[in-house]
Amino acid sequence: MLRHAGAMPPPLLLHLLLLLLLFLTATHCMKFDAERLAARQRIDAKWDLLDASSSRSSRRGRQIQPKEISIQ
Repeated sequence: MLRHAGAMPPPLLLHLLLLLLLFLTATHCMKFDAERLAARQRIDAKWDLLDASSSRSSRRGRQIQPKEISIQ
């Protein structure tokens, strides 16, 4: 197959270049900021503490009694 000066590159080469571009874009998007990650963990820990304390106080407020078990 003869090539001319202005011939298009083969489709395989175009596909490889496209995959390389997608890979580079994906790796750039996967970078993370350690400060943001630490802040997110602190926020999650505070929410966990808030959920635990609110469920405890709601049980106390309703005066839940344990269910009686009848033995037959």
